[in-house]
Amino acid sequence: MRESFITSYAHLFEARDGGTQIDQVEVPLIQRDYAQGRSDSTASQIRSSFVKSLHKAIVDDHPISLDFVYGDLDHGTLKPLDGQQRLTTLFLLHWYLASRTGRLSPDDSWTRFRYSTRPTAELFCELLGRHAFAGPDTVSQWLTDQAWYLHTWNHDPTVQSMLRMLDTIHAHFGGADFQQAWARLTDKARPAVSFHVLPLKSAAEGNALYIKMNSRGKPLTSFENFKARLEQITTSLPKADEFARKMDTAWSDLFWVYRGRDNLVDDEMLRYLEFVMEIALWRQGQFARDDAFELAVQLFGPANNTAAADNLDWLARSIDIWSDIDIAAYFGSQMRSNTSDATFGLPVFRDQVDLFEQCCNSYERREGGRRFGWPETLLLHAFIIHRSEKTTDFPRRLRMLRNLIEASPNELRLENMPGLIKDVETLVSEPDITNALRLTTFNTGQVGDENDKVAAIIREPAIEAALLRLEDHTLLRGSLIAFDLDVDAATFNARAAKFESCFSDKALWPTLTAALLSVGNYSRPKGARFYFGSAKDNATSWREVLTRGNREDAKRTRDILAILLDRLSQSTSEPKTLLEGVIADYLAAAPASDGYDWRWYLVKYPIMRDGNSGIYVGNDRELGYGLCMLDKTQLNSNYRDPFLSAIIKHAGAPEDSVRDRFNGYAHIPRLMVLTRSGTKIQCIPDGYQVVPPEDAAQNISYLAIAAKYGISNNLLSIPKMSPNSPIDAVDRIVIGGKILGELIDAGL
Repeated sequence: MRESFITSYAHLFEARDGGTQIDQVEVPLIQRDYAQGRSDSTASQIRSSFVKSLHKAIVDDHPISLDFVYGDLDHGTLKPLDGQQRLTTLFLLHWYLASRTGRLSPDDSWTRFRYSTRPTAELFCELLGRHAFAGPDTVSQWLTDQAWYLHTWNHDPTVQSMLRMLDTIHAHFGGADFQQAWARLTDKARPAVSFHVLPLKSAAEGNALYIKMNSRGKPLTSFENFKARLEQITTSLPKADEFARKMDTAWSDLFWVYRGRDNLVDDEMLRYLEFVMEIALWRQGQFARDDAFELAVQLFGPANNTAAADNLDWLARSIDIWSDIDIAAYFGSQMRSNTSDATFGLPVFRDQVDLFEQCCNSYERREGGRRFGWPETLLLHAFIIHRSEKTTDFPRRLRMLRNLIEASPNELRLENMPGLIKDVETLVSEPDITNALRLTTFNTGQVGDENDKVAAIIREPAIEAALLRLEDHTLLRGSLIAFDLDVDAATFNARAAKFESCFSDKALWPTLTAALLSVGNYSRPKGARFYFGSAKDNATSWREVLTRGNREDAKRTRDILAILLDRLSQSTSEPKTLLEGVIADYLAAAPASDGYDWRWYLVKYPIMRDGNSGIYVGNDRELGYGLCMLDKTQLNSNYRDPFLSAIIKHAGAPEDSVRDRFNGYAHIPRLMVLTRSGTKIQCIPDGYQVVPPEDAAQNISYLAIAAKYGISNNLLSIPKMSPNSPIDAVDRIVIGGKILGELIDAGL
């Protein structure tokens, strides 16, 4: 093969160093008709998409490359084996723009385009180059009206396909600045549309390659196209022959177990190759462009030739490392899935652990979420580094990586992948653990936590087993910022044991929220929201409380959790009994000294902790007597006011007697509506604001109840601990429940 070169269609025919001279393009007999112009829906979509890409490149000035064009070069005639569709479209586009700019000349080199598939098509191309289109009709209408247009062309599929393509070009380019478009298309220094040309030395070489690719008489698979083109790009690299041989032998055997329903390994192998090539680009601080072939051009093409050999070696090693093992068993020995009954392996909080199989089945590059996600990408890369470099201490490093990934949902995104890949390699490869944790892109709070845990185990080796169990807890997933690490082993281990016994039982979560609140306000603020952990089956809310942020952020929560766990550690009774004891002590003591604040109410009344999300939003971003209890995470979904929910429960009000669902900002008044009368009740810091019924007869009943309970100016005031205190001196839920019950009993 001759050396490839990059050019545009307009400059394809210029003389080049080394004697390569292309005088004309001739589509050989072996090639099919011009498929891009066919009339079926698939071809129409492809045609429209391709012309849109050309329009963007030329009119919007976003240059593109159209990959490789290769074929036999015989005495100055290029006979393309691959690329004839693209070359035909470019010929037609040049004719169209040259016509519109008045630049069409049959002597221009780019007009030397011939079709040997049919003599009629060849004549059409020749005559087309002599006649300029002036508009305004569609191109096909104008052409078929010309005196030189032959009736036989109406039955030639290639010519008809060209007419359809010309109409599509006209539809997209008809409103363009023709002079500017022509200038960009034919710019030698920066052409809007370019491609690689690979001339083959002889017809025998070309035929051999064509037969190799098309011997089945079927359309080539994406993998077959990729493999053939990869061989072209890498042909001059030292290990190219060995790589090509393995693709057809050893590696095909390796991927056979992962074959698809078509009994082919093509798609599976291509996905893994694309994955490794994208990793290789990230390692160099680059990002992948377009399809697998563009990936290969980036890694092995002329623009990257200094690193091409190393890139090919990396690609080969990333496959070879899997050749001598039972891959599924290997991953199963290292990690444990959510559904596994095994007691060994690192829990990774996922349903699958065979990362190699996942990659082969689901890797893809697309905007938005990836099926083979960022966590899986980083984990698999860690295994590749470990196996290819034979690193030590891998189980511990894998555990740390698991922890970092779980704590870094905001950091795991495409633009961070070069930095994350570097962090993974540092973590896995660096022998010294202190240096291994000098990471730059993972969540900084979790990096700090990993360093703190290393130091804690060095100080107190006896905590290691309990510490690792905590890391594996599904609510913590590696983050221990909610635990004080600077304590003696006995204290730490006792707290860890109580945490496991309480938080592992979801049935205890409602009691846990009350017990923690009995100790103090353990919530974690995030913007206007306060996270308390859900009394329902919502682990995400607990993770916000126990693991979000850094050690400093979690100090209040950590201190309160430590107090509770220490109290529980003083007894061997059942966790539920101990938790209920903590709650009872608080409820008995708090009102006498501290009054009835928001925290007391949430502890006392379970329905006030009944939101699915465990998230509360306070009026003016404060926790108090004006709260929104969210079932979901946003205020634009329905939520409840926990104080109103409590008085409904206390009154035993039928479900259809009130409307108590709200949405919108927290500062918007939340008025519960009594459905029979329209009476409204709002919980405010001073007590309850009431809107009487409009019906005169119902209003009489309302006024009697209002007088009984001292409602004045539609306000029921709740006594406070002192004149200047905002804290209730009596239980407002009991009072509100009584009033609501009487209003409903009165038919309101």
